[in-house]
Amino acid sequence: MFDLDFGQPPPQQRPQHEMEAELDALAAEPEEELPPPPTFTEEELNFAREAAFEEGRQHGLAEATEATQRIVANAMAALAGQFEIVFRQQEDANDLNARNAVRVAMAVLKKMLPAACEKHAFDEVAKVVQEVVAHILDEPRIIVRVAEPLVEPVRARLEEAAEGQGFEGRVVVQADMRLAPGDARVEWTDGGAERDQARLLADIEACVERALAQPEAGIDAECVHDEFAGT
Repeated sequence: MFDLDFGQPPPQQRPQHEMEAELDALAAEPEEELPPPPTFTEEELNFAREAAFEEGRQHGLAEATEATQRIVANAMAALAGQFEIVFRQQEDANDLNARNAVRVAMAVLKKMLPAACEKHAFDEVAKVVQEVVAHILDEPRIIVRVAEPLVEPVRARLEEAAEGQGFEGRVVVQADMRLAPGDARVEWTDGGAERDQARLLADIEACVERALAQPEAGIDAECVHDEFAGT
């Protein structure tokens, strides 16, 4: 009922002077001193600033180098693509030029061949016939058909050639109005041969057209060479 217990003696209080002495003692204790802040010399500060500047510079250079390398790599990739296009276009242009050159050469040949054959008709016909006769010396008779203006010159040349090669058969030279100057037909018992400039030109032209029709293979020079070799 009451907070005070009257049965117990009251607590003894410390004397006032002891309490004051204890407080004075606590107040007299020295406070813990904090370490002084670090100090730097001017030289150290300059070194630190230079080191920080150099580190930043190196970092900047590294980033710039990396960026430059990326730009160069992208540029090289773009150039490679452009080079491929340019090379392909150049190849197409070269192929077109080659084809045009062949067409021009073919046109020139068609214009020049008849005139050349007419101009050298006798020599060409005589050469062809002599080569044939040299392989059929055992034939009893050889019939040679040429354009009318060449009959007598060819007969004279063949008679001389036959005698020189030991041909004992008969050589008959006849005019054929269907033959152009420079053309000739040679007939013997089991065969014959002919020189037909119109067919030769057609064969050459067909070979050229076949070559021009092959865009990937290019001009078939061997084919054209073989056709010319047949002349």
